[in-house]
Amino acid sequence: MSLGRINFSSISLSHNKFEGDPSMLFGSTKVTARIDFSWNSFVFDFGKVELPKITSMLDVSHNKIYGSLPAGIENVMLLNVSYNRLCGEIPKGDNANRS
Repeated sequence: MSLGRINFSSISLSHNKFEGDPSMLFGSTKVTARIDFSWNSFVFDFGKVELPKITSMLDVSHNKIYGSLPAGIENVMLLNVSYNRLCGEIPKGDNANRS
């Protein structure tokens, strides 16, 4: 069975040596609120990812992710995309204006 078929409420694959493209674990119809793929060797175009609408925490730091930030990223409350190869504009959203 593919992990992409499972609808996780939370998933952490952090601090491993995973490689490849985990984008099948994302999807706008998924119910994943917390995603932690940090400290791996994942390589994929982040701009093509569809984030679950309810994602509140996303940590994909310390990988080899490239591209732009995906649509919906402005709704994530806790975000860490550091130490990747991302480019483009940082979107403004509701959470950017909160103090």
